[in-house]
Amino acid sequence: MGALNLFNVFLSSDCYCKIAGMSHLCPSDYGLGDKKLFPLIWHESPVKLIKMEADPQFDNIWGIGLTLLELINRSPCFRA
Repeated sequence: MGALNLFNVFLSSDCYCKIAGMSHLCPSDYGLGDKKLFPLIWHESPVKLIKMEADPQFDNIWGIGLTLLELINRSPCFRA
C-alpha cells in the first residue's frame, strides 16, 4: 500500500447521505440532527473513491464511488 495523502473536508452529514443515495442511513434517522458534521477522508486515489468516516458510535465506515468533481458538482452543502 502506497503512501496516503489524507486531508479532511467537512460536509453536512444529511446532505452527504442524500448525495450518496443512502438516505436510510442519514444521521437524522438516529436523532443526531442535520447539523452534525462528519469528516470525509480522501485516500491516494481521490478521483476513484471517497470514504466517510462515520461517528465512532456507529463503528463503521461508509464509502461511495463518486469522483471529487462529481461530489463538488452534486453538493450544495459542500464545505471546505
